Amino acid sequence: MKCRFAPSPTGKIHVGNVRSAILNWAYSSINNGEFILRIDDTDRQRSTKENEDSIKKNLKWLGLNWNKSFNQSDRFDLYNKKIEKLKIDKKLYPCFETPEELALKKKSLLSSGKPPIYDRSALKLSSDEISLKIKSGIKPHWRFKLEDKEILWNDLIKGTVKFNTKNLSDPILIREDGSLLYHLPSVIDDIEEDITDIIRGEDHITNTAYHIQIFDALDSKSPNFAHHPFLTDNQGKGFGKRIGSLSIDKLKEEGFENLTILNYLMHIGSSKDIKVETYIEDILKNFDIKNISTSSCKFSLDILKSLNSDTIKSYSFNNIASRLDIISNNISKEKFWRFSKNNLNFFFRN
Repeated sequence: MKCRFAPSPTGKIHVGNVRSAILNWAYSSINNGEFILRIDDTDRQRSTKENEDSIKKNLKWLGLNWNKSFNQSDRFDLYNKKIEKLKIDKKLYPCFETPEELALKKKSLLSSGKPPIYDRSALKLSSDEISLKIKSGIKPHWRFKLEDKEILWNDLIKGTVKFNTKNLSDPILIREDGSLLYHLPSVIDDIEEDITDIIRGEDHITNTAYHIQIFDALDSKSPNFAHHPFLTDNQGKGFGKRIGSLSIDKLKEEGFENLTILNYLMHIGSSKDIKVETYIEDILKNFDIKNISTSSCKFSLDILKSLNSDTIKSYSFNNIASRLDIISNNISKEKFWRFSKNNLNFFFRN
């Protein structure tokens, strides 16, 4: 078994996306599998080495160790080789509509009460027409031609999921400037790394439908998929941009224990109550992907703070001794810890 987490180094890692990392790591760990860290840095303008280093540092602080890590920016030769195969097999086709033209088509379909599905007009172009457009300086974007059939998979969290491709537009895989959208390099890397199980947010469900057909087009078997629901605030609303305030860096600065965050995000929305644990191994023993709810779960800072306090109270002196740097000479460190731990919500170390 192999699971992977694929962050983009375009910003800080937060509770929303690190939850996917934790679930993939936990699922691979309890099944004696491998955990792969893929850095999705094909967006060269927004990706930074500083963000990549920060992501890796925070994952290690949480206790998530990976068996292998690689960057997508090192694999363009592989991607181009697979792109050529898809073009030869007529699975990728060039399109020349401008964003404005596509917007007008979409608006017209919606006003007629029809789904805004791309009409595949580019497939009607002859080879000569395509060559003429390219010679005139018009750069195409490239779409993946979906097979006209039902897409179905047994989701590890949501159960049976079905899509009819008649309700889907052929996805754009390559932009006019030659840059790749998420879909194609993701599938190619999953094939290359023999990924068997993918756990990600429910916003990827439609992407999964596309990806299953791309796996087929590249003569490969699809992995198992699981889509966990979004985290929401106490009012049931999505975090949106406010999730930036819940970066792992920020929570670490505020004094939260790595065990607290790991335990909470692994079990939030589960049918089981969160049990306070002192060791990562024990947190893992309580994990079962079948217990994850299919409904959105509410992220609560108050609950996280309470869990953090309970986690600190559960520490024995041996758990905390190395972190008790400055203690009065008139009292032993162990006595000090037994005396003070029940009054602590956070443990800060300079």
